[in-house]
Amino acid sequence: MSEAHKPADYLPLYSTPLGNTSDVLLFFAGLMTYVATAFYALSFARQGWLGPIKAWIMVVIAAAAIIGLIARGLQYPDLSENWYTVPGMVVGIPAIPWLMPYMLGVSALFRAATPAAVSTLRV
Repeated sequence: MSEAHKPADYLPLYSTPLGNTSDVLLFFAGLMTYVATAFYALSFARQGWLGPIKAWIMVVIAAAAIIGLIARGLQYPDLSENWYTVPGMVVGIPAIPWLMPYMLGVSALFRAATPAAVSTLRV
């Protein structure tokens, strides 16, 4: 192992300006993604591309994720043995907010694939 890869040579990123800025940016990126997804679900329902019940389920999930994200706070918590008990820990993982727009896209593709959907789309 080279000298550069020894664990003692690494400096932690916690409590540095770069680490703090990164946490704040990730918080607001997740927050904006959840808010945008909720509004997209409502607009899909308004256009008839998504059923109203499914749209409200997406809005409720987004609202719960926003509450969890706010409960977690701006700083990403340290991973402990019981990391799953920290409120907002899972919804703050950077990849998790992108699951909801993915689900909206999949539902839009299923909607576009049905022959009845082509004739009922509003123009």
